Amino acid sequence: MKLTKHHSNRPSGRRANLGFTIVELLIVIVVIAILAAIVIVAYNGVQARARFTKMQSDVVSLKKYIEAYNAINGSYPSTGNTWMYQRQVGNGFIPGLVPSITSNLPSITDGPTGASTNNTYIYTSNGTDYKLNRLYQASIPSDEWANVPASLKDSTYTDRWGVWSPGGAGF
Repeated sequence: MKLTKHHSNRPSGRRANLGFTIVELLIVIVVIAILAAIVIVAYNGVQARARFTKMQSDVVSLKKYIEAYNAINGSYPSTGNTWMYQRQVGNGFIPGLVPSITSNLPSITDGPTGASTNNTYIYTSNGTDYKLNRLYQASIPSDEWANVPASLKDSTYTDRWGVWSPGGAGF
């Protein structure tokens, strides 16, 4: 049996095309760019939800501490109806909770702030009622605001959300 060499149907003198064309390469690059854009958008959304979830958890913890203080003392920690800012006074922004109720209060330490009264937790109380909010002066970033449940949105303001006692809603 004699083996013969197989010849392609290409005209003689033409080399075999062993690479990719520029069009094929551009298509692959565009597909990769589209996939990368989708991943980046999804990642940013996950980050925003994670930041909000942490702040919501912090607010719930602070509410529990305030309610525990009320159960022990018969009144809410009073600020004399003055707003206290966590970035300004740290653990003292809700008087009396540290160290009797907890060793440390949650705080916001990241994100932009032009002052100690921006991007922070705030608290006010007359002893009978209280209001605890997450404040972002100007307005809450839209990715965060979209995650805030209606029950936590402060109808009086658009730059904060939080929790309050029934009589504290109007503070």
